[in-house]
Amino acid sequence: GFFEAYEIWTKTGSKDHTQNGIWAYIDWGMKSDGPIMILSLIGTVIAVLRGRNRVAMFAGLWAVGLFLAYTIIPYKTPWLALSFLLPMCIAAGYAIGELFESKHNAVQGIGLLIAAGSLAILAYLTYDLNFVRYDDEDAARSLYGRLIDRVAAVPGVRGAAFVNHTPLGGSIPTRV
Repeated sequence: GFFEAYEIWTKTGSKDHTQNGIWAYIDWGMKSDGPIMILSLIGTVIAVLRGRNRVAMFAGLWAVGLFLAYTIIPYKTPWLALSFLLPMCIAAGYAIGELFESKHNAVQGIGLLIAAGSLAILAYLTYDLNFVRYDDEDAARSLYGRLIDRVAAVPGVRGAAFVNHTPLGGSIPTRV
């Protein structure tokens, strides 16, 4: 009874959305949230080695644990990355804070450069996603390609065209 209820999810989790490979979250993350991923790793290492800030240590290990768990399982979708992105942001903030609070001016300067560079990169990525590539069909195809392929497999659907309208007045034509 109990295990039969989850049998369908075992099949789904091992077959659907498995085409992205084991490195999918690193690939997607470095393209969209690279500074956060790198700084969270630095913050986690600092928190674990120093052992002074339990919240930072918890957030870092939370991020690493979820990241590893989602990397190990074959089912991979971009929206699952949101689960470990929040604790990564906390650990990344801790890393920048530790660099700023250093007793050495050189380390503080490096922290300022890293923070400014990260802010610039993330601001550009936000602008690019929201105002430049908001209707990028290739990006949408990589995310929704499997769904489109499934729709195309339904008898009588081949050749159908869909138009998805974006909030800024653009459109994404999709032909099945």
